[in-house]
Amino acid sequence: MITAIILMFMGLFLLGIIFLADFHAPRTVALGSIYCIVILYTWLIPIKNISIFTALLCTLLIIIDLTYSPADANADKLYGINVFISVIVVWTCASLVAIAKRSFESMDHLNDHLEEKVRERTIEVRLNETRLRQMTEVIQDYAIILLSKEGKIENWNQGAQRILGFEKEEVHNKNYQLLFSKEDNGDVARELLHKASKNGLSKDESWLLRKSGEQFFAEITITAIKNDLDEPMGYSLITRDLTERKRAEIQRNEYNKQLEQKNKELEQFAYITSHDLQEPLLTVESFVNMLEEDYEDKLDDHGKKTIGFISKATKRMRVLIADLLHYSRIGSSKNKESINVDKLIDDLLKDFTSTINQTKASIQFNGLPTIIGYKMEVAQLFQNLISNAIKYQKKGVSPEVIIRGEEHSDHWKFEVKDNGIGIEQDYQERIFLIFQRLFARGEYEGTGIGLAHCKKIIELHRGTIWVESTPGIGSTFHFTINKNLS
Repeated sequence: MITAIILMFMGLFLLGIIFLADFHAPRTVALGSIYCIVILYTWLIPIKNISIFTALLCTLLIIIDLTYSPADANADKLYGINVFISVIVVWTCASLVAIAKRSFESMDHLNDHLEEKVRERTIEVRLNETRLRQMTEVIQDYAIILLSKEGKIENWNQGAQRILGFEKEEVHNKNYQLLFSKEDNGDVARELLHKASKNGLSKDESWLLRKSGEQFFAEITITAIKNDLDEPMGYSLITRDLTERKRAEIQRNEYNKQLEQKNKELEQFAYITSHDLQEPLLTVESFVNMLEEDYEDKLDDHGKKTIGFISKATKRMRVLIADLLHYSRIGSSKNKESINVDKLIDDLLKDFTSTINQTKASIQFNGLPTIIGYKMEVAQLFQNLISNAIKYQKKGVSPEVIIRGEEHSDHWKFEVKDNGIGIEQDYQERIFLIFQRLFARGEYEGTGIGLAHCKKIIELHRGTIWVESTPGIGSTFHFTINKNLS
């Protein structure tokens, strides 16, 4: 404020000098134009509209000079023109100065606003950087590493120090290839950076090295940090230790191999046992037939009845062995193929013609999906379910069987519904176990292995099977077949 007052007094002093010079100058000289010097001088005075007020004062002084300066009859006409020119020059200069000052004031205001925004943004960026640094520092399960565009380590968090074992100073400005095993020769590290530079992101799972030389299995994610020209300025690398998961995966794979081998051995054992059991059974059956033929007239009723029991038992044993042999062979065929389920069931029903006619059964199906699977096993699956639906019926009621199927994103789902005798809740899981029977042989024929076949076939197709049933009303068998059998 004091500076403004001093500048104003200096301006008034300059204005007085110009006024005295103009007042005593000849009228033929347009000395009033030099008032522009004072107008330009007001640029230095930080007072709003000072140039306009100065122009008014200069105009007033020009009028005073016109009124009171000594007259000169020879120069009156020219003097009027000089006064007019002086006023025009003063106001033109004042307008230009006012406009210029406003422009500079607007620019100063804009600069102040921008500086304030820059300060606010700088504070916000620093705050975010602090938060991000604090957040990454407390993460212990992930190693977060910042790389230069050449792949050199610039910074990392405590999680990286904990997982890798290096101090930050030990790896600063060193290429991150040192984290990979020597066998890689840096190929994996270079390939990951190349992919991140090209695609913005690269991922891999690889063995890395700790400071101690110990290897650990890690998930690696590298993200490119790019500028406005889409050029990499650096990279962020995030990794975590997956060694325990990898070890568990290796152990699981090894266990699965052992389990698969054991299953093959068991299937082979079941096949050999079933096959070898048939030979002595045939011998027994042959001797029974000989007894019936050669000694029929010598046997009393008790003897004939006993031989009849033996004959029935051997036949039942032969059926059991045949079923067990078939059970062991499920899954032996590795050829998957496209299966039109409508056509498959239509062909199966030709084998049920006699049974359907005797029981007056109704089998309804239509629009079933075409699937990918093991055709022989799928045929056995539907044959067993349809056979059971017809067999386990209420007396005096014609069997009604409805087969439905639908496609889902990752599997096919089927259901076989009947109006039979139903199954008690307590037995709805037991029925899928091998040799499980719910009824006496005199009521319903069978070996109790049919649904065990179905369960094994569904497991072969990576699906599930279950039943919903109400005693006296009927049962619905549901099962799924996975689309991915690889």
